[in-house]
Amino acid sequence: MATLEEMKQELSVHKEEWKTKYKVTDISIGLKESGGILTNELCYQFWVNEKKVLEAMSADEVIPKTLFEKKTDVWVEKKWYSQDIVPGTIPMDIPTNVRVRPIQPGCGVGNEKITQGTPGALYKIPGLNKKFLLSNGHVLAADPFNYIKNQSSVACLQPGPYGGGSNPADYIGNLRFMMLLNDQTDGAVPPVYSIGCIEDEINYVADGQRFVMNTYNDGTISSQGAAPNTADCALCELADGVDMIPTPIDEKDSPKTPSCILQPGQKVKLTSWRMNGTTCGVVTSVGKSAQVNYSNNKVANYVDLIVTTKIGEPGTSGSGVITDDEAQAFGGLNFAGDGSMNLVCSIQHINAAFGGSVVCVDGSTDPIEPPPQPPENEIWDIHGLIVDEDMNPIEGAEVVTLSDLGVKTDQTGAYRIEYVVAPGTPKIVDWIEVYKPGYYQTQQIASIEGKTQMNPIVLTKIKKERKFIGNLNFFGIQMPITGVLTD
Repeated sequence: MATLEEMKQELSVHKEEWKTKYKVTDISIGLKESGGILTNELCYQFWVNEKKVLEAMSADEVIPKTLFEKKTDVWVEKKWYSQDIVPGTIPMDIPTNVRVRPIQPGCGVGNEKITQGTPGALYKIPGLNKKFLLSNGHVLAADPFNYIKNQSSVACLQPGPYGGGSNPADYIGNLRFMMLLNDQTDGAVPPVYSIGCIEDEINYVADGQRFVMNTYNDGTISSQGAAPNTADCALCELADGVDMIPTPIDEKDSPKTPSCILQPGQKVKLTSWRMNGTTCGVVTSVGKSAQVNYSNNKVANYVDLIVTTKIGEPGTSGSGVITDDEAQAFGGLNFAGDGSMNLVCSIQHINAAFGGSVVCVDGSTDPIEPPPQPPENEIWDIHGLIVDEDMNPIEGAEVVTLSDLGVKTDQTGAYRIEYVVAPGTPKIVDWIEVYKPGYYQTQQIASIEGKTQMNPIVLTKIKKERKFIGNLNFFGIQMPITGVLTD
């Protein structure tokens, strides 16, 4: 079975080639769908603006079912939006006006200018005797696309302005570090970066990008091109007398392990206590590139993102995403969605930018741990016999399903089709079609749960008819006759 690391290596070599060849918007690694149901089987996910019927595609556009013996799948691209709230736009049916002291992950927070989101975690940087609140840049900054020196005086409030927060009554601190977003809006001018260091000691450079802007000193200023973004994150330095604890109202929803690199198939949840029913999901994709639309009408292109099923609504930008298991490892920050799925920026890129780590329930700040392994897949199947009207086995009959699985019968007429499913998957309903030259095509609905034996499927032979014309000698009289012979 292919490993995630092996697939990452292959994709790093062939991604641009495949995107061009198959005319797709993006290629990521994630879970394969079978009959509309997510499995735990890894595949290359080809993202398209819309799915086309096979007849409408050229031969070069058809994506093979496997590449380098790894399965492929086709996913429809989403329209992604940041999940902050701008006053006067999106109404919320979740509480945002709760004043929480000490601050807890998941409560309402925002800068004093426009936004409302949530804090993801308490964050610490080695060598600094300070406490930081970690969230998205578009939650803590008035403009995450603008040089921080121009907005470091912007106050952060809890609750945020959308929840009725005001300065100085609800002041908790100021924006101190931020990953400045590159603006890919049409016609945008490449931004100017501040490449600084804290106390002239630590440079913040990660993945070839200058991420961190700070106001401990002026640093240096350099003009750079607009490279893709990897994370939307910022730190608010908490003011004296303002504290934040790593434990939300319900400790079972707080990080126990500082961080992990999320993998497809892992169950996850938000550290937000302001929502019910939509905070749990599963990682569907890693290595996703996406274009995200922000509430200030700017656009940012991202690479190496994590995609989950729906875990957050508008207003949950900045919530931490942790594994929904005993480890409760911190995997990243929720920051965008489309109403059916969410985008998460990885803690790996956040830590690379800020040089620190999340503070856990017990106060520890250990380095990134190996990710927990997802549960093993289960193998289900349907099996049975294909026979003729006399119950004789038919060899070489093609048995295919609506979920693109298929086999041919052996000399005994037997077939077996296997499904790779995640633990806890409910019953699968699939559509079976059977083909064999010389027989009428047959369709049947199958209800699959575990190892499922089907009743024998009977194929009806196509009868060949032959017309004949002749003469019959009847006592010396020639009489023309016609007829039909069948095999």
